Amino acid sequence: MTMLKNNLTTAVNTIGESIVKSVHSHLSFFKRNQRIELLSNGEVGYLIRGTISVHQKDGELLTVILQAPVIIGLTQMRNENKFHYLRCDTDCEISIIDSDHATELFNKHNLWAYAFDILTYYIGLYFNRDLLITHPSTKGIIIEHIKSIWVMPYEERMKTSVFTYIMQRNHISRSMIYKQINLLLREGVIEMNRGKLINFINSEDS
Repeated sequence: MTMLKNNLTTAVNTIGESIVKSVHSHLSFFKRNQRIELLSNGEVGYLIRGTISVHQKDGELLTVILQAPVIIGLTQMRNENKFHYLRCDTDCEISIIDSDHATELFNKHNLWAYAFDILTYYIGLYFNRDLLITHPSTKGIIIEHIKSIWVMPYEERMKTSVFTYIMQRNHISRSMIYKQINLLLREGVIEMNRGKLINFINSEDS
């Protein structure tokens, strides 16, 4: 895990610096909640500052949240089908380059191995996303999301509404989420305070 993290950090920094230095890139600033058309425009970006969320075009479901520094657009730079769009969760600063010049840049500076490391990381994120939503039961889906919340750093977990987190990532109704959460509370599987998860008893650990 440490090696993967080190590889990812090196990859992001190396590609990011190359994009910033390129004469074909430009620096753009986006406001909180602003939609970014980088993917639809076939561009690659280096998120220098801020946090963005990736949403499905169909259904508007939240797929993943990314914090700077990170490279965005690699998954769709050579794909004509655009399945996601980006939205700023905070004010953002992004150095952007179009995909053709990004390809030239990667070829010239031998950056494809770094791009591979970043794509490997993204594939892991999408696999984890699939695990959250492919459980055969609604209760199982909700428990998988709770597991995801539980492993967050404490400060982040205390800012995360369990209901909102689950609703943004699924088409499960709020009433069904409320019903299943109350069931888990009664069973003693979870403890919550003001909508935040404060304890979770994972049966897999017992």
